[in-house]
Amino acid sequence: MIPFSRDVFLDLVAQYNALLWPAQIAALLLGLVVLYFSIRTHDGNSRFPVLIVAVSWLAVGIGYFALHFSTLNWAAWLSAALFVTQALLLVWTGVIRSGFRLHYDNDIASQIGVALLAFAIAGYPLLGLATGTGTAALPIVGIDPGPTVLLTWGFLLLSTTPAPLVLAVIPFIAACVGAAAGWLIDLPADLVLPPAAVAGLWLILAKRRRYRGAAK
Repeated sequence: MIPFSRDVFLDLVAQYNALLWPAQIAALLLGLVVLYFSIRTHDGNSRFPVLIVAVSWLAVGIGYFALHFSTLNWAAWLSAALFVTQALLLVWTGVIRSGFRLHYDNDIASQIGVALLAFAIAGYPLLGLATGTGTAALPIVGIDPGPTVLLTWGFLLLSTTPAPLVLAVIPFIAACVGAAAGWLIDLPADLVLPPAAVAGLWLILAKRRRYRGAAK
């Protein structure tokens, strides 16, 4: 069982959002930048959008979990460690090693990837609003964990080469944990995370199989 109620959780998120305001506007704009670079046809590297996603994970890990949510539940420190680790993995893989080339290929992976990016930016807060979250506690990409995890799945699906599997491990864990918590305290928006994670992982594995077959 989770040692807090839905109302207590939403009050804490509302306090967190109020503390960061108006950073939510910047976060949404940066989410749109990631979407733009992910669907734009280009052959260059994608260090900038990767860096944005990495900073989002770092900000959620430190700001949301370590500095704020840990006052409600000690397990938040574990989530903080996972989110910071994911940020470091993204920086190493996509910024230092420049292992990403983002491109919209008009295939099923790209289509689902764009849909997840758009939902993370706009659909997640709207669904939260429609299900009674309230404007003060709306989940915003780059600020709150749920939409940040969803953004990452969309981002990984738009890599021209198969995304490294190491980058899918923590988002998969975060999706499952987030959905379980959302189920227990009645946050329907978080229930979209496991289907997105399962579909994302399956499509990444399928792309890896195609690339291995083409290389033979």
